[in-house]
Amino acid sequence: MSRSRIVTPGRTARAETSGARRALVLFVVVCLLGLTLAMPVRTYLSQQSQENQLAADHSRLVADINKLEAQKNLQSDPDYVKEQARLRLLYVMPGETPYRVQTPQAPAPTREEVQAQVARQSPWYTNVWRSIAVPH
Repeated sequence: MSRSRIVTPGRTARAETSGARRALVLFVVVCLLGLTLAMPVRTYLSQQSQENQLAADHSRLVADINKLEAQKNLQSDPDYVKEQARLRLLYVMPGETPYRVQTPQAPAPTREEVQAQVARQSPWYTNVWRSIAVPH
């Protein structure tokens, strides 16, 4: 004997309400789970970014150390020290005759060059005011 169910209109509405409640509870649980995981994920990503930046700084500092050690080794070479004494301090070895060549001075800048230099150094609003105030 099979029993057939008789569905009444009140029972269908209750089933739909129950499904809506389940969906709402599921939505709230998913939101809470998302909010719970948001802060740790944000912290993790922040720390990853900081770790990458520190690794880049470390590699730059190692490169600087290597460059400074190479310069230190170079400065302990007597030939390099002699060359630098000649170039920077104008030293000469015994028996050598030093010559100093003087080049002529650069020509004085023209009025237009001076004005262009002043315009480059002035703020933009000064240049605008000068173009309005000074007739050409």
